[in-house]
Amino acid sequence: MRGKSGHILLFSCLACLLAGTPAPGLARVSGGSGNGGDRQAALLWEAMEHQLALALVDSLPDDLLSHFQRCRILTMAGEHQAAAAAAHGFLSAWPGSPLAADCRWMLAFNIGKMGLHRDAGDRFRGLAEEDTLLADIAWMRAAECHRNAGQAERARAIMDSLARRQPTFGDDVNLFPSGKPWSREEPARPPAAPPPSLSLRSANRAINRGRFQQALAQLAKFRQANPQSRETGLALYLTGKCYEKMGRLGPAAVSYRSVGDLQPGSPYADDGLFRAGWCRYKLNDFKGCLEAWASLERGHPASSLLGASRYWRLRIAEEAGEEEEAARLKDLLLAEHRYSYYWWRLRQSGAATGAADDGSPDQPGAGDEDFGWWLAGRRQYRQAFRLLDLGLLEDARYIADRLGQAAGNDALALYHLSLVYHRLGLDPQAINLARRAQALWMGPRPRQMYEVLYPRRYVHSIKNESRLNGLEPALVLAVMRQESHFVATARSRAGARGLMQIMPRTGRQLMGAGNFKPDTLYHPGTSIRYGTRFLARLVKQFDGSLVRALGAYNAGPHRMNTWLKSPRCRRDEDFLVEDIHLAETRDYIKRVLEGYYIYSWLLGEGL
Repeated sequence: MRGKSGHILLFSCLACLLAGTPAPGLARVSGGSGNGGDRQAALLWEAMEHQLALALVDSLPDDLLSHFQRCRILTMAGEHQAAAAAAHGFLSAWPGSPLAADCRWMLAFNIGKMGLHRDAGDRFRGLAEEDTLLADIAWMRAAECHRNAGQAERARAIMDSLARRQPTFGDDVNLFPSGKPWSREEPARPPAAPPPSLSLRSANRAINRGRFQQALAQLAKFRQANPQSRETGLALYLTGKCYEKMGRLGPAAVSYRSVGDLQPGSPYADDGLFRAGWCRYKLNDFKGCLEAWASLERGHPASSLLGASRYWRLRIAEEAGEEEEAARLKDLLLAEHRYSYYWWRLRQSGAATGAADDGSPDQPGAGDEDFGWWLAGRRQYRQAFRLLDLGLLEDARYIADRLGQAAGNDALALYHLSLVYHRLGLDPQAINLARRAQALWMGPRPRQMYEVLYPRRYVHSIKNESRLNGLEPALVLAVMRQESHFVATARSRAGARGLMQIMPRTGRQLMGAGNFKPDTLYHPGTSIRYGTRFLARLVKQFDGSLVRALGAYNAGPHRMNTWLKSPRCRRDEDFLVEDIHLAETRDYIKRVLEGYYIYSWLLGEGL
C-alpha cells in the first residue's frame, strides 16, 4: 500500500476542485452515506491527479461508499490484486448492498487480469445471467477468459452466439460483427490529402529563414512548370506571404487576392482575401481592404476568418465616424461570433454589455436539462456510462469506439459520446466530438459541454504552481489545452515535450544545476512546474502583456522582440496579433485567450 504521509496537504487540495454536475451515472455511486471523501477521490481521478486520488483512497474510512470508491479507483489504476482484495472485502462486509453487483463485476475483471481466467470466466457467466444491461459485455468477457484459459471451443461458441444476434431496441451498432472478442477493426477512412509538393515546402522554409529571393524564384518556377496544378492557390499564397515579409505590401495584396481569383476552391482562398485586405489596411488603402473583406464575406460565408474581417471593418467604421455601419457590424459580431476571440475583445472594450450578459458561454443553467429521456432509448450509451461507473475503462472505450462509427451528425449522440471520452481521460477525442456537437446544437449549450471542451485536468497542481509564480490558473489551463490537449506524452515535430510542450533546452535552463534528463518533461508535475515558471518569466519580460507573452511562448521571445520593432505593433496589440507573420502563432494567441476567458468562467474567477 502507498504511504499515508502528507494527507493534511492532500485534503487541503480538495477546495481547489469544483464539484460541478456529475456526468451521467456518476451520481449513483456518490450519494447516500459517506463522508464525501469517495466523491473527492473520484474528482481527483477525473482531474488526472491520479497519485493524489490513490493516496486519498488509502485514507478513506471503511464505510460502504468509501470502500466502493476504493475498489473503483484501484481498478482504474490497474492495481488488480489490491482491487480484487477490496472488492472481495466489500462483498464480505455488505453482501446485500445495491452496489454488490457492481463489486462482483470489478472482482471478475480484476481476477481475470491477474491470470485467474477460469474463475473469472465462471464469474462473468454468472453476471451475464444477472445483469440484463451488461449481459452481452459479460458474455464477451467470459469468452475472452475461456480463450485465455485454453478453452477455445467454449469461447468460440459464446462469440458465435453473440455475433448471430441482431441489435435489439436501443442498440446503435452491432458490437460483435466479427465473432471475435474485443475486435477493434477500424472503419475505412478516406485517403488523407497529400502534403504540399517538395518544391513548395522548400519555398516556405526559405521564406521562414528570410531567403526571400530564393523563395520567389522557386515559386515562379513551380507555377511556370505546373500551370494547372491543384497547388496553384498555395503557391500564390506563399508568394503573398513572401512579399508581405519583405515589406512589399502592394504586390503581397495582389498575390493574396489572386488565390481566390485563379483557384476559387483552394483552401487558402479565404485566408488570401483576409491577408490581401490586411496588406491594404497597412497601406491605409481602406477602400481596398474593405472591398477584399466584403468579398470574403460574400464568397466564404462559413469562413473562420469572418469574425476577424468584421472586427477590423468595425474598427475602420468607428475611426471614420460611421456610426450606423459600426453598430451593424458590432451586432453581427455579438450575435454570430459569441465567445470567439473577437467577441471577448469587444466585451473587454465594454461593447458586449447587457442585463443578460454575465460573461458565461450561456446563461447559467440554461442548457442543463436532464437527457435521461434520450438515454432511455439508447442501451449502448447507458452501457458505456455504467462501465465507467464500474471503472472498467477498456470496455467503455470499446463501446464508445463502436458508437462513434454510427454517431453521424446527431448532436445528442456526439454530446454523450464526448462525455464518455472525457471520463475516459481521452481529451483530444472528447474535445473533437464536443466541437461537432456544439456546431449542430440548437439552443443554449449545457455547461457540461463546455467542461468537455475545456477540461480542468491537473487543477490542483496547476493552482499550486500558478500561486507560486503569480499566474492565474485559467491562463495555465488554456495554454496546456492548446499545447497538448492534456496528453502527457505529447511530442511535437520540433521536439517539445509533455503537457506544456517544453523544449529540452528550455527545460535544462529552467532546472538550473543538476543532471537534466529530457524525458522528465513527460512527467505531468515536471511539465506543469517548468511550463508555469517559463510562462511567468515571459509575462514579466513583456510587462504583463498576455498577447506578447503567449506569442513568445509559441514562437520564442526573439521572434516576439523582432515583431515589436514596429511602432504600430507596440502601440496596438490587436494590430500585433494580425501582423504576426506566422499563422500558427496568430491562431495560437487567439485560441489561448479564448480558452483563458472560458476557464475563468468555469473556475469562477471572473473576467
